[in-house]
Amino acid sequence: MKILAIAAALLSLAAALVAQMTGDTIVALLAIAAVVCAYTTFRSTAISSFLKIFVAIFAMELVLFGAAFLMATMHLWPVALAQYQLPGTLPLTVGMFAIIVYLVSF
Repeated sequence: MKILAIAAALLSLAAALVAQMTGDTIVALLAIAAVVCAYTTFRSTAISSFLKIFVAIFAMELVLFGAAFLMATMHLWPVALAQYQLPGTLPLTVGMFAIIVYLVSF
């Protein structure tokens, strides 16, 4: 869980840098959601194993989908896959799910 929390924190840092360069508010919201998700993922070692699985799945999706969204935002997404770009709300949603699962555990 700690490695996953570090990955989410690195995504948050990357999203903050991209948000500062592009001025995109969705990317700034992604940075905020990712840092909160990193904190809750780091702290989720104390919750039940069942809910820990959900937090891990959603945090992993946040990192993967967030990285893909940042690639598309920075115009690094392959042209051949232009039809398969992720919407900005997808990484935000899974990040919020991870946070909500952590909060529900209490």
